Amino acid sequence: MFSRFVSRAALQVIFARSTIPSISYRLESSTSNSKSIPSQPSKNPDIDENESFLNNRDTAQAIADEEAIDSIEQATSNRAEMISQAMKNYLLKSREKQKVLDEKIHEYEIGRRHLAKIMGEDPESFNQDKIDDALNYLLPSGLLDERARPKMRPPEEMYPKEKAVQFDKAGRPYHFLYYTAKQNYYDVLHAVANKIEELKKVEVSMVASGREPDYSLNDEFNYTQWESKEIFEQRFLEKLDDEQYKTLIVCLNRLVKNPMAYTMKEYINSFRTKLADTISKQEIEPLRYDADGRPYQIATGK
Repeated sequence: MFSRFVSRAALQVIFARSTIPSISYRLESSTSNSKSIPSQPSKNPDIDENESFLNNRDTAQAIADEEAIDSIEQATSNRAEMISQAMKNYLLKSREKQKVLDEKIHEYEIGRRHLAKIMGEDPESFNQDKIDDALNYLLPSGLLDERARPKMRPPEEMYPKEKAVQFDKAGRPYHFLYYTAKQNYYDVLHAVANKIEELKKVEVSMVASGREPDYSLNDEFNYTQWESKEIFEQRFLEKLDDEQYKTLIVCLNRLVKNPMAYTMKEYINSFRTKLADTISKQEIEPLRYDADGRPYQIATGK
């Protein structure tokens, strides 16, 4: 067993001695064109061969590392080029839409000035209210649905708004909720949850100081209501389903029910709209008839 181990070690030494000169010869041939630096002759040839072998190994490792770095840089440059192409596509599409919008704005301005001359008004001071009055005068309509009536509105209101670019040139999103696909919606939920926690802390500190919150200060919210799902979609520039809208309203109601909600009324009212004025129905008496059979009615008031 021991003799077998010794013979194997001897074979490895012989193989190493035969390999080292060939590696040294390759290194010298590859550097024959470069200027050689004279070195002191070594007294021990075995040490020189070992050092040459180690130097060749370090050189090979350096070449491998350099190739790996080149491959990584190439992959990174390809990724950056691909992301920049996505940015280019977005900017190109945005410019096309902006070009169409600019043309519509130009047509709107021409129509507004013509309409002002027809009405004998100054085109510079002919605002949107005067435009609506002019259309009601020139094109009267008895249609009940306002969407079917003639109208002339600025193109910014007629064409739906779109989100601005959500990522930079390197592909990094600006918002931390970008990957939810509805970052504006979830951003509001996140903000509402934080405000609820803030109100709870204020309420606890008030009760600890011996004061009671005044619930009557929240009565002003009784005259307003939450905006519709369509309005929230226009605000977020995102489509919402019924379940998402319901979740949003539940969170906002929790915020309003807090006794300290009046301290954030500006934020809350930004999501609410005034209730429509209810028309009180009056009881109308039936028609009366005189001796000749002619109907008449008696009314009181100013």
